[in-house]
Amino acid sequence: MFIIYAFILFVISNGIGKILFSKKEELKILSVPVGFIIFMGCLQLGYYPMQFFQVSSTIVHIYTAIISVPLFIYGIIKIKKEDFNFLKHYEFYILIILIFGIIKIIPATDAGDDSFYMPLIMENAQTDKINSINPRNGWEWNVDEFYKYQGYYLFQSSMYRLQNAIFHLTSDIFITFRTTMSLFVIISFALILYGIKSIYKIENKKIGIIITILSILLIGTLELSHLYWGSNLIFIMGIPIYLILLEQYIKNQEKKYVWIITGMGFGLNAIASTSLFLQTFIIFSFLVYSLKIKKIKIYDYLIMMLPNFIYAVLFLQKYWLMFLVILTYIIFLNKKVQEMVEKILLKDIIYKLIFILPLILFIIGIILKLDFSWNIYRVGYGTLLANVLVVLAIIYLYIKNKKIDIPQFIFLIYFIFFFNPFVAPFVSEFLTSKVVYYRLFYITKSPFMIITIFYSIYTYIKDKKKMFTYAYVIGIGLLIIRYGAILGSYTFLEPTYYTKYDYILREDIDSKNLGEFFAKNEEKYKGQVVTSMYFSPRQYSLNYYANTYRYPYNEKYLKDEKDAYTIFLYNNDNVTQDDMYNFKNAMHKDKTKIVVTYTNKIQEMEKWIDFNFSKIYQNETYAVYYFDLY
Repeated sequence: MFIIYAFILFVISNGIGKILFSKKEELKILSVPVGFIIFMGCLQLGYYPMQFFQVSSTIVHIYTAIISVPLFIYGIIKIKKEDFNFLKHYEFYILIILIFGIIKIIPATDAGDDSFYMPLIMENAQTDKINSINPRNGWEWNVDEFYKYQGYYLFQSSMYRLQNAIFHLTSDIFITFRTTMSLFVIISFALILYGIKSIYKIENKKIGIIITILSILLIGTLELSHLYWGSNLIFIMGIPIYLILLEQYIKNQEKKYVWIITGMGFGLNAIASTSLFLQTFIIFSFLVYSLKIKKIKIYDYLIMMLPNFIYAVLFLQKYWLMFLVILTYIIFLNKKVQEMVEKILLKDIIYKLIFILPLILFIIGIILKLDFSWNIYRVGYGTLLANVLVVLAIIYLYIKNKKIDIPQFIFLIYFIFFFNPFVAPFVSEFLTSKVVYYRLFYITKSPFMIITIFYSIYTYIKDKKKMFTYAYVIGIGLLIIRYGAILGSYTFLEPTYYTKYDYILREDIDSKNLGEFFAKNEEKYKGQVVTSMYFSPRQYSLNYYANTYRYPYNEKYLKDEKDAYTIFLYNNDNVTQDDMYNFKNAMHKDKTKIVVTYTNKIQEMEKWIDFNFSKIYQNETYAVYYFDLY
């Protein structure tokens, strides 16, 4: 079934892409990924009022069908044999092998978002009020604004509802969300990688293959193994084509690209809330470039920012701002106003003053005593060093060539204004939040940036001494080895790497079997609270409440009010009798009757427990206990 669902998405997306791009356009190779994000944008325009008023899922499904069915029929009419040329590209097979073969599963403790998004999709598939139940635990929920307007997951709810109505399997959510979207994103990503090399005339095939492999590995193991998450989808698909389209707009100044970018803006915001600041930062960077080349149409940028303005109003819950937004657009409809603003912006002094902004942000950070620690980045020093080296390379090429291409300039501006240790405290505090600041790497590590910039460096040195070319190739090779080793450390060298694995569902067999146990016994244990450090029964059945932990190995959880669970179930090598009593009291407090733990930890656990319990399930990885405490 997942192949059929992926095919449906492919047909719809390809059909939309053919409306946007003519046969002669180079960008037609991107029809599928662009079409999909535009499709999400079309859906989101209708989803916004549904999400705001939290309507029933029936209304969501009807609207989704009204939009999807005609587009699918149109896509079927327009589909051609050559639309499947991705099957001829090596990028597709590299990704298939990498994602479905080598990367089986990241250890569950590192993949906690599945325990949120899968139940979220299932809850919204059949409910009188969408976004009303906390997907992690099953209790009533005042939905967080980060998730309230994510149309991508509402669409997944409609797909899941269809799958569940036909087959009614415990694995339905895995098929429609994990497997289908993984395959579709792989196809789209392969087209993007090939498209970048085609559009930007990367003629040296050997170098093209090398930097393509590097761009894939740089994305990250967690992101590649969970590319169906909205945040990872915009990293892999959304940001590269957003950058490409903006560059095409700069080069051609065609109104068509303005509307495509705007449609993509709605789609990207529907897929992940972090798209709000990522889009804004990218558009700002291109605006600065427009000022540099003395070509700017201010109203075009206002149109492109419309999705962000609308989403910001809803996200901030400052609905009165909508009147200010509308007023701004009305004022700028006046040609004289546009010309006046453009005249002011194009003055040399404005372009120069803009570069004072990072210094101002740095000073504000010092005055407000903001956090300047490395914790903001949530990555290693090597990643920042790599960005610094790329910036230095861009500056060097600019000095030597007396010119700078658009990707290089955007990378430079983006780094100066948003992504360096001096501005990081301000940006993370007021513009992104500290939790997701690290996602600014979605741009600096974007395949678009990696392929175009690394190839531009190669074209400069290839006519120099051969030793420079050899050194450059060796350097990229060493980077590939390094990130390949990181991949290996999460897979083959990882103690929890599963050898028993369902390649279709992208789930280890022991987790799958445990989930099926909960699904088969949902009537018997309906409404029970399940506590686990690493497994969510709600991914398989919504008839449970759950206490789950995403990172039980993290020291901060030992200071949590429920540290008793963490100590006794996870860090239980040296537990005491007091730890056991704390565990027992926590269970009483939460009315927990079912506990999931690792099989290799039950010996120490059973040594201390002094109240009624029984083991109701066990496999090589997991053990489940039922406690009669009442």
